[in-house]
Amino acid sequence: MPTKNLRLLDLLILATGTFTLGVDGLVLSGLLPQVAADLDVSVSTAGQLTTLFAVFYAVGSPLIAALTGNWDRRVLLGTGMAVFIVGMVLQAAGPSFAVVAVDLRSHELQVWRSAAAGSW
Repeated sequence: MPTKNLRLLDLLILATGTFTLGVDGLVLSGLLPQVAADLDVSVSTAGQLTTLFAVFYAVGSPLIAALTGNWDRRVLLGTGMAVFIVGMVLQAAGPSFAVVAVDLRSHELQVWRSAAAGSW
């Protein structure tokens, strides 16, 4: 199988996507007081969103990578970004902790797809 040389632009696009996904997973910690107030829960309960993200990411990444190993990477990444955007909108509009927690799962699916696309 011949190897392809990545152009600088390709690498910058991949780096930007990876940075965006990484920051998204960590930015919630700094916003916990605001999230807790908005969802009308305690800060520790709002912090469980970060824990849920980490647990599902750790468990789901290898599973999704194995299940999507033969998918076309462009389709996988494109679908993943669409799920990411929908998940972010739903989380931002979520009226309760339960809704935000469920919407976080859809967002994690996108992160798993990105991890799968980069791991094979």
